[in-house]
Amino acid sequence: MITTLKALSQVLEGHPTLPGRVHIGDATGTLPPFAVLWSPQLGRDRDAGAASCGSWSAQVGVTITADTLEIAADLSGECVELLTPGRTSAAHVIPGHVLWLSFFEQRTQQVERAVTLPEPDSHPASVVLLFNLHSTPIPMEA
Repeated sequence: MITTLKALSQVLEGHPTLPGRVHIGDATGTLPPFAVLWSPQLGRDRDAGAASCGSWSAQVGVTITADTLEIAADLSGECVELLTPGRTSAAHVIPGHVLWLSFFEQRTQQVERAVTLPEPDSHPASVVLLFNLHSTPIPMEA
């Protein structure tokens, strides 16, 4: 799963606000804006790397955190468009596999009122995006 999340993080790194601000699993200590890719399957040995074979499916989440809920909502829409242009299923090719990603839902919008950012004197806000992922092997040529 880590190989898969790294590949998807490279896609999000293409956003002009997010280069160097995309994390996998955790972003503790990072000031917004940033994105965190995660999956309930993170840490399991299922991955789309060269060592695995066959098709598999999983859920992938992206948590977008920004200075305000408005910025987080805008960034989340842009990230959905990067990962699934036109909100249709999109193929991302990595060595040995094609990752088919489809947007599932935007689940939560949360403002962290217990935290106040010094600049711009606001509370960070997060939006959670959920995607369905299906990985299929690329047939090896003879």
